[in-house]
Amino acid sequence: ARVIAVELSRSKLDIARKLGASHIICPQDGDVAAQIAALLPEGPDVVIEAVGAPATFLQAVDIVGQCGRVVYIGYAKDPVSYDTKRFLTKELDIRGARNAARSDFDNVIEWLKGHPDAGDLIVTTTTELDEAPLALAHWDENPEAYTKILVRFGATHAA
Repeated sequence: ARVIAVELSRSKLDIARKLGASHIICPQDGDVAAQIAALLPEGPDVVIEAVGAPATFLQAVDIVGQCGRVVYIGYAKDPVSYDTKRFLTKELDIRGARNAARSDFDNVIEWLKGHPDAGDLIVTTTTELDEAPLALAHWDENPEAYTKILVRFGATHAA
């Protein structure tokens, strides 16, 4: 698949490129839909929405190509109102996803074993379970500075 990553954070876009995204788009550089249309005039086959904002929920339906699929991973805290005619005229497949099967985790672990540098790109910080609330508070204050926080369970401390 050709992956187009859309993200406000330029540092996270850089990570996406290093992890294999063929194109990166920053909404601050202009209209996202127009930038995607320049790359894929018929629209992408699949759009994965992971932000959870009403605007990006709607944008996913607008951007995806005819007979495409929209997968919502993020969830909007506010209600989202759609023109349902778009679902029918574009013959869309709309799905929600919140979990993964055990085999998905196994596949990711195998991929990471073959790409050990990827973990260093993805994990911003590592913390012990008892320190996780502080790490999450720091993330909440500055989400752009974090990609993933790895929490260790049952780690022992050297005396």
